[in-house]
Amino acid sequence: MLRLLSTLLLIGYINLSAAQDYTKYHQAIIKAEEQIFVKQQFDDGLKTYSVLFKEYDFVFVHDCVMAMQIALHTNNEKRLLEFTTKAMLNGLAPKHLESPLMKYFQQHALYIKHKDSIARIFKANRQHYLQRIDTGALIAMMQLFCNDQLEKNPARGESIMTHNKRYRPQIMVTTDALRKLIAEKGYPSDKLIGIDQQDLLHELKTGRMDPFDYYKKYKDEPQHNIGEGQFDLDEYHLASSIVLPVIVHYAYMIKGNADRKRCLLYADDFYLQQIKLGNLHPKDFALMYDWGMKGDGTQKLVPDFNKDEKFFDVGIKPGDAQRQVAISDADVNRFRRMFYIAPIENDRAKIAFIRANKMYIGWGWWAGRS
Repeated sequence: MLRLLSTLLLIGYINLSAAQDYTKYHQAIIKAEEQIFVKQQFDDGLKTYSVLFKEYDFVFVHDCVMAMQIALHTNNEKRLLEFTTKAMLNGLAPKHLESPLMKYFQQHALYIKHKDSIARIFKANRQHYLQRIDTGALIAMMQLFCNDQLEKNPARGESIMTHNKRYRPQIMVTTDALRKLIAEKGYPSDKLIGIDQQDLLHELKTGRMDPFDYYKKYKDEPQHNIGEGQFDLDEYHLASSIVLPVIVHYAYMIKGNADRKRCLLYADDFYLQQIKLGNLHPKDFALMYDWGMKGDGTQKLVPDFNKDEKFFDVGIKPGDAQRQVAISDADVNRFRRMFYIAPIENDRAKIAFIRANKMYIGWGWWAGRS
């Protein structure tokens, strides 16, 4: 009996471990989006979403909202409520669906019919989402983000030279603290610290300051030159993004524009490990590479493959005429395959479909997950 119990526990552990491989999660998302946006196989795509969401506790909530939009498009009431429940378990709130960005929801008869049910689903599942958040990691990352926002601007009357001399050691200290946080907890994003929310620390009853608390406390102090918008998190991109500004500020201040890999704090293998664990979304990683390839708009940059420079072309307008990097779709797709990102053609089809049907797709920092 004991041996049987041990065997069952081992099987359960193996299944749980397999379910935590998020490379398989992203491969399934790629499959669902190809079925829906490329092949127009809506029922098959919805089924792929359904099977996937049942296999994982944590999922990226914007994937659920994408699936919800397709359920509405096909008038699939069962899938709508199923995906809504999964979304609420991963941070979605009724206020997100009521924003001006989500008119597709607000104008759809199925959403109107189930508006009260959606509110009840939220109340029933909110605690599950909140309990999964690592509050210590969230507090630490929020402090790093807000302190950097306090420091990044020249103080009133401070010259650029004096500011740079002051800010360089500050952003290095901040980034060292970020590295320690990552070493202890993992990459701080959706899975670890939840999606961006202006009052999340208050809702969690931590007694710690949320972003606007920092602004109110320090806005009139002469050593700080801050605006309210610096502390206004974009809650409607349905992702965690407060780590990215810190990385970008470090990249520009310490490494400089000439380093096209300036936003990378680690080797690719580390990021791939974090993607596999579910701590990092592949397109957030890709955005760090793409950000390093930003030019001044006067000439197209050419990635140097001998220096391991990469470009993924992620964002709301992938592959359009405004691309400022001279690279073929084949090379873009080669890099995307390495990090479990859909082919560029699939993303183009997805964005064209979303635009044609007036849905929403602005996921992630600078819409980098779209």
